[in-house]
Amino acid sequence: MAQATSAPAQLSASDSARMMDRWSRRDWLRGTGAMVAGLGLAGCERLRNIHTKAVGLRGTLNILVWDGYFPKELFKQFESESGYRVNYQTFESNEDLRSILQAGAVKADLVMPSAFAAKALATEELIKPFSVEKFVGFESSNPYIVPYIWGSTGIGYDCDRVVGLPKSWGALFSLQPAPRIPDALRDFRPIEKVAMLDDARFTLGSALIYLGYDPNSLNEKEIDAAARVLSDARDRIRYDSADVPENLRTGAYGMAMAWTGDVTKALSGYPASAPTVLNPQPKMLPGNKALRIALPREGSIVFMDSFALPTSCEEIDAAHAFVSFFMRPHIAAAVTNYSFYATTVDGATPYIDRYLINGPSFFIHPSGKNFNLKDVGEMDDYYRGVWSQLTGKPGPVAEPPQSPPIPELEIEDVDLTT
Repeated sequence: MAQATSAPAQLSASDSARMMDRWSRRDWLRGTGAMVAGLGLAGCERLRNIHTKAVGLRGTLNILVWDGYFPKELFKQFESESGYRVNYQTFESNEDLRSILQAGAVKADLVMPSAFAAKALATEELIKPFSVEKFVGFESSNPYIVPYIWGSTGIGYDCDRVVGLPKSWGALFSLQPAPRIPDALRDFRPIEKVAMLDDARFTLGSALIYLGYDPNSLNEKEIDAAARVLSDARDRIRYDSADVPENLRTGAYGMAMAWTGDVTKALSGYPASAPTVLNPQPKMLPGNKALRIALPREGSIVFMDSFALPTSCEEIDAAHAFVSFFMRPHIAAAVTNYSFYATTVDGATPYIDRYLINGPSFFIHPSGKNFNLKDVGEMDDYYRGVWSQLTGKPGPVAEPPQSPPIPELEIEDVDLTT
């Protein structure tokens, strides 16, 4: 097993345990209707109190970031302060980002890889160091990245459709009849179809953890074993990273491997579209109050998404100014209030809605089984080759996976009414 990693600085293990306890209790869901209705816009609403003097247009900053992190109002605020227009595009996985940078198909001045993926990007000279002295109060031993967003990976599930608590990753991998389903529902199989993240390292890493291996394994046989787990479940798995919140919210997925922020979003509801000048308060999509999240007993992957400077960057000053702007505590909090993802920024907590602080967005495994993904060097090609065979996506060729039998699934009943 991999060594357990410590939680982000603003959370202690005891804090996390208390949050997990609150999450298991229905009173956490009571009385939140009015607050939740406006939560998706909270970050933007607070920007009304931010006023700066606009400056003349200096140029365009091209950024490539994860979808759903940043409200457009913050881009407008940065444009007003800096004079740089923001042109942003999104990507869905670290593999996609790497391919985009390798091909040079998209002009980018700032990108946002997960921390573990940055080393490979630096080795291939696809990113270059920041001038960290330009960031007030920021210290780092790695000038290639500025950590910004973090979260955990767990199982999002509908407690009205899934009997008991999914305590193991096996709840996703193993198709077994759910116990004690009422006769009226026996013709309905709520967890036959599940979703796994469309991301090689996160999904293969979780399968490795399930089998008792290091999620950063350099052993081909162990990686093959993890791939076999997924291959054996191919008839019931859909790979999806982009639409998990919507599909959990609407009930299209009764169970899914998901990032904590996405589960919060699906539970709480969110705007049907981004706010605009003509429509500053778009319709809120209702949340699914039956959703819960489980951090499997085998352990969970904690991720950290970071700003990075591509070697193709043409607007160096603008990129540094953008990072500095978004590292301000009240701006970072507005990003969390909008995206429902936890922030790494010191001093942001007082500006973040208590609903999020006490909810799944900030969950880490209370047992300490929190794993970080790491750069695996040349073995990354093997991971991508295995992933290509599983998903049909282009990638290096790998040998067909073989593995031991899958461990049995255990689901125990829990009282969700207390």
